[in-house]
Amino acid sequence: MSSEEDQDVFEITDFTTASEWERFISKIEEVFHEWKLPQHNTAPPLKKGELSEGVWLEKREQLMFASFQFEAVHHCLKPSDASAAPLPDEGECVHI
Repeated sequence: MSSEEDQDVFEITDFTTASEWERFISKIEEVFHEWKLPQHNTAPPLKKGELSEGVWLEKREQLMFASFQFEAVHHCLKPSDASAAPLPDEGECVHI
């Protein structure tokens, strides 16, 4: 084999097949984007006692990696002037 033929041979690495770890990380990112965590909304200052006495809402998402189950939980403080709702929606939580 000549050196010219050696230069023509190359190896292709297939990066399209995601590993189990990559799929797990992708799912975490998807959940965070669904919860709109990358967006930061500035909220007015909290009133005295609102943090400890306020209504906390949460969303939960089950995540699997290998044979282990994880649960991501998003806690958010419902503004004191908002109406009752079962789960936090966009703009409904106070981001501290």
